[in-house]
Amino acid sequence: MKVNVTACLAGVFLLMTAEMSVAAEVIDLSHQPLSFLQTLQPETVVKELSKKVDFNRTTHTRVYQTYAGYPVWGSDAIFHANAELKMNDMNGIFYRGLKQDLANTPHYVFTAAQATKALKAAVQHTRQRVSEKFTTTDEQTKLVVYVDHLKQAHWAFEVKFKTSRIKGLPAIPITLIDAV
Repeated sequence: MKVNVTACLAGVFLLMTAEMSVAAEVIDLSHQPLSFLQTLQPETVVKELSKKVDFNRTTHTRVYQTYAGYPVWGSDAIFHANAELKMNDMNGIFYRGLKQDLANTPHYVFTAAQATKALKAAVQHTRQRVSEKFTTTDEQTKLVVYVDHLKQAHWAFEVKFKTSRIKGLPAIPITLIDAV
């Protein structure tokens, strides 16, 4: 069964088609005990983005989730630790059960050629959307795991690039493109 899924990021819409399956589970970390982190699959790693100490000497560590070394888009959390660095609270979103949705991924998804196709599709989509000619620079593609509103995990490319002026303003559109 096919389902149409609309992904939105920074005002850019892209229609993506995906097989229906509900394996990914959204985990609200504010309702989990700290021991939850020990239950994550071995393919899942928590990576630190930043760490800050506030006026109460509470350390706030911003982290994100990766799956098989790739960022999971939209999964981020903050761990809060007291002055003795004992973690006493966390909030944010992580996902569990990604492996089932991503298990049978074709190998071409991980190639440079597929990333180039995604970049071309994102530029073409932006051109159609704005109906204006522009040039691009600083083109970037990054393979990520994207979990849609149906809780289906997908491999996707996060594509961004700088443009010459569009409607009089500089722009850096960011688009998610289904990698399959």
